[in-house]
Amino acid sequence: PPGALARLRAEGFAVVAERAPQGLARLRGPAGLPEAQALARLRALAPGATTDRNHAYRLAGEAPADADPPATDAAPGCAAPTGLIALVDTGVDARHPLLAGRIDRQEVLRGPGRRPARTAHGTAVALRLAAAAPGARIAVLDSFHLGPNGEAADAFDIAAALARAAEIGATIANVSVVGPANAVVERLGAATAARGVVIVAAAGNDGPRAPPLHPAAYPWAIAVAAVDVQGRPWARSAAGPHIAFAAHGVEVTLDAPGSPAARRWSGTSFAAPVVAAALAGLPRLGPAGLQDLATLARDAGAPGRDPVFGWGLVEPRACADAPAPVAAGSAALR
Repeated sequence: PPGALARLRAEGFAVVAERAPQGLARLRGPAGLPEAQALARLRALAPGATTDRNHAYRLAGEAPADADPPATDAAPGCAAPTGLIALVDTGVDARHPLLAGRIDRQEVLRGPGRRPARTAHGTAVALRLAAAAPGARIAVLDSFHLGPNGEAADAFDIAAALARAAEIGATIANVSVVGPANAVVERLGAATAARGVVIVAAAGNDGPRAPPLHPAAYPWAIAVAAVDVQGRPWARSAAGPHIAFAAHGVEVTLDAPGSPAARRWSGTSFAAPVVAAALAGLPRLGPAGLQDLATLARDAGAPGRDPVFGWGLVEPRACADAPAPVAAGSAALR
């Protein structure tokens, strides 16, 4: 709200970073004040603002292993998906030959003072997306930094990236990121979805009995679980009533960044781009597109929606299988 930051500074809060277009600020509480008390004071001083801890988020893909497997999966959905797909991830090595001409832009959204994260994960997800959506352009929103435990992002940067996806005109945002519930991420994600961006999110790799991870568990996100190349559920994939679709994400063959050797990656990080590409290849987006994809997906589990496959398994399809455009008004799938 107007004047809120000035009031907070007067009360001893420090503004560490600010993103005025999105109305975001990352704050440090008054010296010597415990975090819980600082958050309570913040909420009292700015009752009109959405506030929360600056939670940490992690990537939803595993480090690769050396491999000599067959070529990468064929593209799902239509043969030539188009449009702009935002990639909320680490940075991407745009010099990779398989990404030539595919990166529309690459923006750094991590807060000031953060060390750049390694680009291996983001490059691998971009390769997966580029192969699955050969006609789409990719906008990289680099939200990760290198912390003591490897690549990490915080709520401030993830929220900014979600908002930025709408600002640059992306039709789909692929988010291979998992973490706790956060009020600021929830608000900015909902606002982005309300502007027409379809947010496809990796469900996480903590196993089917783990609590749901976010942002995949939010109602505005399309949560994607992982299966192996035979379509069998991955033992480490998340499950639950929030799962919307499943796709191949286990031992996925990708060209290793900076190396001619093939690598195999596993994680819901690599299932999400399959669904994002399938949606990009359909004649319509939004709730109608989700309905179309549910019709095309293979019902691999219990009849109807189930907690392992969601509405079904997204597999390679031809453009001829996609429904023709019709009038809008289909019900949302959640």
